[in-house]
Amino acid sequence: MAVTFTRRQLGRRLKRLRGQRSLREVEATGIAGSTRTIQRLESGQSISLTFPAIGRLAEYYGAPPELCKELEEMFKAADRPWGDSYTDSMIKGFSLFIELEQTASELLIYEPNLVTGLLQTEAYSTELYRRHEIGEVEIRRSLEIMERRQRAFWDRTPVPALKVLMGEWALREADPTQLERLREATAEIRVLPIGGGPHPFLRGPFTLLRFSGEEPDCVYEEGPDGSRYEEKPATAEIYHRVFTRSWDRGRPIEEF
Repeated sequence: MAVTFTRRQLGRRLKRLRGQRSLREVEATGIAGSTRTIQRLESGQSISLTFPAIGRLAEYYGAPPELCKELEEMFKAADRPWGDSYTDSMIKGFSLFIELEQTASELLIYEPNLVTGLLQTEAYSTELYRRHEIGEVEIRRSLEIMERRQRAFWDRTPVPALKVLMGEWALREADPTQLERLREATAEIRVLPIGGGPHPFLRGPFTLLRFSGEEPDCVYEEGPDGSRYEEKPATAEIYHRVFTRSWDRGRPIEEF
């Protein structure tokens, strides 16, 4: 589950900070309350601390203010996974992706046919849903998910690095407002032009999520029957290498 992944990542980072200061668990009990709480926190288990306490703990360990804030937000994402309340309106496994997206330090997205969800406007997204004959009630719920997902991502401090590789076909379906959104986004966006010849992506769209600390990269692919995740380092490296090769063949969004 995403919560387990996020808590494990948070615990590793706090444990590393504590180790860098050569502090024993008992020395942090003034904030955490007990050595057992410290042990549970560092092993990725559920605890009863508030997220400001995580920031104070990180500060006590010598973390700079921006890192304290980042760790607070990570704990908040694990403690209150808002995506879980929308699972009935998501493709199977997508709520996990949302939580991983909120803790990743960098995202590499390949999307050949559509504007990726983090950059869609409401009008563009609504038109996509209507083409698939989705009812108005479900459209409104899906737009609410999109808005919350985008806000959770773009309000992060700092905003994660985002590189998006699109197919030119995706731009053919975009209205002027959507194109303006792409050109003004806080992201690197390149486009594989139509007629540019074959490229090495054979399995369709995917996202490579990269994390600071010791967590491995994670590959996410979405299909009609649900989602697939892959954390094997060798597999993630293949996706990264292929993305980089095609990225070099793309043209900046400003040229379109």
